[in-house]
Amino acid sequence: MLTIHRLDTSQNRARFYTVSLQADLLDGWSVVREWGRIGRPGRCSATIWVRKCVNQDEN
Repeated sequence: MLTIHRLDTSQNRARFYTVSLQADLLDGWSVVREWGRIGRPGRCSATIWVRKCVNQDEN
């Protein structure tokens, strides 16, 4: 997980950005992003990556 804080008191700006990589139950991965004002509930977005399996016959 990576978290970044942006603080600028002269412009009343206090923001956070978080990115994490999480394994799911179906052998895939999710990239989860969250952002918003520090001290408030943030917004969240997730991108799901599914690993494709290919079966090959061994002769």
